[in-house]
Amino acid sequence: MADDLGDPPDWIKDTDTNKAREAWQTLRIDIPWLNSSHRILVATASNILGRMIAGQDCGVQAMNLLRQCLGQMGATPADASKAGAKPDGESKDPADEFFD
Repeated sequence: MADDLGDPPDWIKDTDTNKAREAWQTLRIDIPWLNSSHRILVATASNILGRMIAGQDCGVQAMNLLRQCLGQMGATPADASKAGAKPDGESKDPADEFFD
């Protein structure tokens, strides 16, 4: 099994124009099933999200790439079920006790 996502690599930096390290931590918290196999995707997504956090303008191509990365990580509503995530507020299905 893959290790946890962990902290961002040293080469990912926060600057005035890109809060990529902050974005990494945001993604790590918001998408708890991420692991070490996702690190390159998270680095890419962190770079784009970090620009957004810093108030920079991100073009359509960057936003589309972010959406694709999030989809690959199971972080969109349509993809979350594939990653085994439960929607916010969803309680355990009462029938689970009979099928587990």
